[in-house]
Amino acid sequence: MKRWSLGLGMLLLVLGMILPLATASANTSPSSIQLMLEGEILHPDVPPNLIQGRTLVPIRVVAEGLGAEVGWDERLRKVTIQSDSVTISMQIGLKKATINGKEIAMDVPPMIDRGRTLVPLRFVGESLGITVGWEQETRSVILNQPISLLANGTNLPAAKVYRIGQEVYLPLKEISPFLGATFQTSGQKDLLLFEGLNTDLAQSGKKLWKLKKLDAGWLVPLTVVEQDFAAKVLVHNNEVSIEKIKQVNVLEALKEENGRIILQTSTSQTQLQHFLMESPHRLVIDLPNTVIGESIRETVGFTAGMGVIRKANPVTVLGVTAEDTENGEQLEVPIDDAALIEQQPEISQPKPEEELIKEIRFSQFSVEPQTVRVVVELSQKVKYDIVAAGEAWEVSLEPIPKKEGFLIVIDAGHGGKDPGAKGVSGNWEKDLTLTLSKLLKEELSQYKGIHVLETRTDDTYPTLQERVQLANTIQADLFLSIHANSVKDKPTVRGTETFYNTPQSESFAKLVHAYLVEATKFPNRGTKKGELYVLKHTTMPSALVEIGFLSNAQDNTQMLDPLFQARVAQALGRAINEYYTSYQ
Repeated sequence: MKRWSLGLGMLLLVLGMILPLATASANTSPSSIQLMLEGEILHPDVPPNLIQGRTLVPIRVVAEGLGAEVGWDERLRKVTIQSDSVTISMQIGLKKATINGKEIAMDVPPMIDRGRTLVPLRFVGESLGITVGWEQETRSVILNQPISLLANGTNLPAAKVYRIGQEVYLPLKEISPFLGATFQTSGQKDLLLFEGLNTDLAQSGKKLWKLKKLDAGWLVPLTVVEQDFAAKVLVHNNEVSIEKIKQVNVLEALKEENGRIILQTSTSQTQLQHFLMESPHRLVIDLPNTVIGESIRETVGFTAGMGVIRKANPVTVLGVTAEDTENGEQLEVPIDDAALIEQQPEISQPKPEEELIKEIRFSQFSVEPQTVRVVVELSQKVKYDIVAAGEAWEVSLEPIPKKEGFLIVIDAGHGGKDPGAKGVSGNWEKDLTLTLSKLLKEELSQYKGIHVLETRTDDTYPTLQERVQLANTIQADLFLSIHANSVKDKPTVRGTETFYNTPQSESFAKLVHAYLVEATKFPNRGTKKGELYVLKHTTMPSALVEIGFLSNAQDNTQMLDPLFQARVAQALGRAINEYYTSYQ
């Protein structure tokens, strides 16, 4: 990197920027402070001095080493420092200075000590835009010209880069997100989470990565960034560019265990992409930046670049398999979905002889970028969940019941980690909605032709997307979400209200609301159009009921009454049955 055209003295001025020195005593020995410029230790004739907790430097240093013009007005006791673009004027004993004619306040004024004129380096250094750092461990002032930093093409204008000895040091906190690491501060500790390990920087991290601690924060050498963090580093003049080198992930094993699919990879950093497809039903999982490992190639047979973990088993349909033959010829077995539905009195689960997972296959889906695709062929629609388990991923599958007759999805609001609103008696919305959901399902069981599926049956939390996906996937005829209201700062507000969003849902919502208000006897807050996720994204008529206000003592007390809850469930059941018989 090139030297500054303004020279050494200009750099020395920035010593006043050093924060930790503010706690030092005024009689600290000047020789105890080490100066380093562009990685080289300096030995000036006039060393820096520490006065009133601020580092000052004799004006002679500025005059001899700066290459800038330094002026002194004896009558006004004023010193002037002038570079190509900045003119700084200061008077002895005054905490005011001017920079290019604009008056600026200073922490410490210039002064005369033992016949020498001293100027505050923090103020002057900031004005001249010089990079400076203070290393308490070695009592060193680190100075160098500003070096711009780019990380993965992103400019980091606030990041400070330093030259110390023969090495360039980068700010660890600022660049950690670009290296696949996470910088954290916990109490008095600075930690770095990288490749699954949370390392204390002041302890093992400092030695492991050859870190330095300056007043600006932790610094990491460029060579370490290249070697340990697998980044490509380019240094050109006064610009540093780093780019994270993506380490190729390896699919090492793929297997099925008790209905779960295990994907073993060489690193847990891979972010999987996954989605469902139909005709036939299948789950597709893409592993980006991944190649198929040799170990799995040795254990699985490949045909035309595709590996198959599990071959499809015969599927029994109405007691006849595709392997049955007549006169030595394979039978053509027509699959009539309607015929199957008619023979199933309840919402069907996979029959015992029908395997949910028919086949698992995988291949190197693309080379640029490197992507491994895993396809799980299924016998029917499913819900699925993918969780990280160390260096592996576990895929669990749950069959979605096939629709039969008139199907309504009952959604008990909130649940699990999301308790919803808290009642004035300490009760939670999620418990009330689950109780009402179960009571409503029991109530609807008496109506012929109506079938029920609940979004949750216990204290769990399906996401809003999962609730909607369930209803849409099974092509439900109705969707009803059960909630309770709350306004903490208005405890007198009470009443029942019902929301809908789409035109097809308005008649259903009004019918439900009429029955509900009659049951609650609460003030009628009406039927309203609402921009709620479960109402906007469900494809069937849908409504969301707010039974009453948990924040109101009168409403809350009644909603906790089992008789009230039974009456509400009965009213909702009647509304649904009337909608079914009248509109269907």
